[in-house]
Amino acid sequence: MPGEKSVTSDAWATGDGGHLTKTQRDLLRFIAGETAVNGGVRCTKRELADQFGRNVKTIDRCLSDLRRRGFVEAEMTFDERGAQVASTYRAVLAKGA
Repeated sequence: MPGEKSVTSDAWATGDGGHLTKTQRDLLRFIAGETAVNGGVRCTKRELADQFGRNVKTIDRCLSDLRRRGFVEAEMTFDERGAQVASTYRAVLAKGA
């Protein structure tokens, strides 16, 4: 669509001029690829941390920032007892880039 930029671009910059960290770019590339192929990726932050060789807290901060900036959306999933299990992450298009 006109005025939208695919999240698979290597030139990710936020509207405030800030850039993404290497870990954020790696996560976003992975999530964007899974979104394109499977409609998203369902996994835990621990699984992402293991896959990218990072700490769970680092992954949590990166995902929180990507969500805040509008690059990623997350859908929480709960088991029958109400405990949160793996979330589904999807990449979204950055508008105006």
